[in-house]
Amino acid sequence: MKAYDYWVLGCYFLSYVGYQLLYMVLSNSRKWISRESIIAQYRAQWYRNVLRAKNQILAIQTIRNLEMASTFLSSVTLLMMGGVISIYTANPEWMVALETGSYADFLEHHGIAVKLLVALLMLAIAFFNFIFSLRICFNMNFTLSVPIDPDSNLSFQIEQIQRQAHHFIAGLRGVYYVIPPLVWIIDTSAMLALTVVTTLLIFRTDFFKGTAPEDYTLPD
Repeated sequence: MKAYDYWVLGCYFLSYVGYQLLYMVLSNSRKWISRESIIAQYRAQWYRNVLRAKNQILAIQTIRNLEMASTFLSSVTLLMMGGVISIYTANPEWMVALETGSYADFLEHHGIAVKLLVALLMLAIAFFNFIFSLRICFNMNFTLSVPIDPDSNLSFQIEQIQRQAHHFIAGLRGVYYVIPPLVWIIDTSAMLALTVVTTLLIFRTDFFKGTAPEDYTLPD
């Protein structure tokens, strides 16, 4: 790997980590409105409506859909991780360099292995977020179907729904950022360009300029 590759790799991780921090900052901004902050209110109101109507069929079907989405994506990421690992096992020199602790030699002479390792890292981040999402869905199957005292337990139920969505979206972001390292195998400049494009597209998907989130508050 050349110095330019390391520079691009640094930009890649800076874009990923920086966007997570930017998301937290702009989520409290009145200039850039987070779509998630609005949808979160719809999720909370959805639960209140289900609770009042005692519509267990709607609740179960919704949770089942969430489970199916999380299960499918976690399975796909796990298969992709297995594919990357199988490529490593098919190249003994990569494994020898890692097992012997020759990390400098690994970074210098096995560029493709490093690029696949970066992709594997992002797949792992996505996988664990989808698994956390699936775990919360599993718990929601029980908590949503049991009559509760709204005054004491409503906030916990809504918090579960919001956490599930948070992990699911974080998993999707991880999947988005898997693509640049794979393109990096072909061309370093293309990887840099795709990292910028991916970050901008995610930003455009998450935020818009408009009315403050509190103006979207739904009626009880």
